[in-house]
Amino acid sequence: MIRNFEILRLKKAGMSNLGILKLIDYQERHEAKLTLRQLARIAEVKAVPNFIESYKSQDVKRLREQYKTFPSFSILDDIYPEWLKEMYNPPTLLFYQGNLK
Repeated sequence: MIRNFEILRLKKAGMSNLGILKLIDYQERHEAKLTLRQLARIAEVKAVPNFIESYKSQDVKRLREQYKTFPSFSILDDIYPEWLKEMYNPPTLLFYQGNLK
């Protein structure tokens, strides 16, 4: 299952928001473990080899440090606003400042 940090990695590698939404939908219906190439095909990435190269060349440690610097939540989290889910192409990952309460 895709988690928040993985959403960030896919976005940084060039996957579109709509592509990530397609992946989330697919994984809700199937439990198979997918290769990076399969993920790219499901998400309808246009340049699959470029996407895979970009994904594999990421500095994961540095990216995780950046990720931890800014609080975030995703469309998979309970805190995600329902009204955002109802719009076309809702953002899959949101960063915020301050207190959410």
